[in-house]
Amino acid sequence: MDLVKSLTDKSQSLKHWDTYQQDSEQIRDILVCTHANVDLACGRFGYPIYKELRSHYTKNSTQPLRVWRSSHFGGHKFAPTLIDLPQGRYWGHLTSESLDTLINHSDSPETMPSLYRGWAGMGKFAQIVERELWQQEGWSWFNYPKAAKVIKIEPKGIMPYIFQVLRFLPFPQVNLLLDRLAQKATGVWIHLEFSKDNVIKKYEAKVEISGQVNSAPYSGKEIILRPVNQYHVTYLKEISTP
Repeated sequence: MDLVKSLTDKSQSLKHWDTYQQDSEQIRDILVCTHANVDLACGRFGYPIYKELRSHYTKNSTQPLRVWRSSHFGGHKFAPTLIDLPQGRYWGHLTSESLDTLINHSDSPETMPSLYRGWAGMGKFAQIVERELWQQEGWSWFNYPKAAKVIKIEPKGIMPYIFQVLRFLPFPQVNLLLDRLAQKATGVWIHLEFSKDNVIKKYEAKVEISGQVNSAPYSGKEIILRPVNQYHVTYLKEISTP
């Protein structure tokens, strides 16, 4: 806990941990959830994926690669699921056949969109747009600096007006409320920009509910199905830079 406090507070006490620091800048770390005590699906389906990655890819990767068994990081329903670090990309519903493409980018991204959960650097709706642009740009997309934000929501009633007023308030706490409002939206507008070959490209996109599926949030307990919204990009356009 002392280390966690030092990291989050960025205090002078962090220097006391220097002897433990390792140069891992060039190392790729794959964390596979195998935490069966939290959800049986992660243990049953996650461990074989971990074992195959550890056995067949750590010694044959083009860059230093480490594979770890991880405790729960969310998304039981996507088991087997993993995080690809340091990029911070989440994957799920993995199969043995998908691992070579995930690790080595040996096949077209067109074979992988249903397995890509999203990038940790963006929120829920922006992740959906980011995945769409990845399909257009190819694997090089993962190396582009990028940022995105919700600029407008489209439910009925007064919520869109509240959202527009709050988004201009200079208080960090407001972001949590904005996120909650966006979660209830039927349509969300995203502004996303990225740098490609030292040129800033900007896109505007709209994400809307496309339907629902019945899903269980956990396995290994009493199965309770509940409707979960499904989303897709209905509008995506590059906008000119003034």
